[in-house]
Amino acid sequence: MITMQQIQTVSNAYDLLKLAYETTDLTTIELPINVDQVMAHIDGLSFSNDLSFEDWDKSGYIKVNRDSNKKFESVHLWVNPSEVAQRQRFTKAHELGHLVHDIVPKIHNISEGEKFVEKLNRDGAVNFQERRANKFAAQLLMPLDLVKNEVNKLVEQVQHEGRTATVDEAITKLSAIFNVSTQAMGFRLKDLGYIK
Repeated sequence: MITMQQIQTVSNAYDLLKLAYETTDLTTIELPINVDQVMAHIDGLSFSNDLSFEDWDKSGYIKVNRDSNKKFESVHLWVNPSEVAQRQRFTKAHELGHLVHDIVPKIHNISEGEKFVEKLNRDGAVNFQERRANKFAAQLLMPLDLVKNEVNKLVEQVQHEGRTATVDEAITKLSAIFNVSTQAMGFRLKDLGYIK
């Protein structure tokens, strides 16, 4: 189990993957990344995806549960079950980004880190914490070394077939391998410099 103390040493998604999969070589991880397995390895983290009419307008949230003396008890992550499976996976990874960067560093400060909510249909304004959580999610679900390996395999395959792959074909194949949306894979490939 990964303790909250261990999470304090995590600086990025790769560190969390190494702890959850108990490896230093991320290329040994089978794709797609099992975000549920990562969550199950975190001690003190509970998860639910029960339909909640109060939260129907949210993709998900992560919140700190405290006892009557406001002492830390646990962390709860919720994901909206009405969203498609790939979106739920991304939301879980996004909320883990909030856990690492926004909650655990302030977990014993009773006035901080109470609840981070991912809203649906936001007005387009995304603050630093949300951008950082999105980046964490992309790194968790599409780790750099694994993306490089799969891109190289795809290049070898199409060269062997004596053709070139279109950007759309590459994005579609890679999004299926990583079990993410084509939009998420497109952003990740742009971020890594594979496409413009």
